[in-house]
Amino acid sequence: MVVTSDTDTLTTFTGKSAAQLYVVGSTSTSTTAITGTVNASGEIVMIFTPTAGGSTTIGLGQFASVDGQYAMEMQMITGSTLLITHWAHMLPITSGVTPTPATNPLQSGVNTGYSWT
Repeated sequence: MVVTSDTDTLTTFTGKSAAQLYVVGSTSTSTTAITGTVNASGEIVMIFTPTAGGSTTIGLGQFASVDGQYAMEMQMITGSTLLITHWAHMLPITSGVTPTPATNPLQSGVNTGYSWT
């Protein structure tokens, strides 16, 4: 993330994200450009725009202390026919360090027996 503007009432930032989703034997990967704001109360809004085109996703959150370190507590819902919900505690990492990907993807919690009608 790169801070693009910082005032007493609003901070704006940009960044990039990459995500991988595993659902019942199928894996999909997406990358997005992020634009976001944090207001003086610590409320966060992040807009994720897919680099390959498509619908944007909005993430909402709040700055909070997690294990003694400030984190962005975020949540979002994305999708059209299949909705995906995601919660995260986003913590700072050292510049240039790439987190190691999970070696064992979590199994999907999708239950195909129920659906909205």
